[in-house]
Amino acid sequence: MRVLLGPLNPLDYPQVVGDQVVGDLDGLDIRCFDRRHAEIGWNPGEPLSALWERLPAGFHPDLFVWWSPEYSPLPEGLEECPVPSLAVLGAW
Repeated sequence: MRVLLGPLNPLDYPQVVGDQVVGDLDGLDIRCFDRRHAEIGWNPGEPLSALWERLPAGFHPDLFVWWSPEYSPLPEGLEECPVPSLAVLGAW
């Protein structure tokens, strides 16, 4: 299974992207997006289509995960996401 996860990056969020949460999910191909230090660049305020255009060649996610929407606004066009999506909410 291929998962697109963000906005999240391994430098600012090592506890999530590192071995504790994402790194130990054997069998998943997880790619992160964020405004910096992530494999796929994305800036808040850009539509979802801009993120999809930046996906690496040959990477077609099966699931889109939005991390902490309480801190990062959802992108315009999310309702047109071509794959199932979910949000991970923290204890606000």
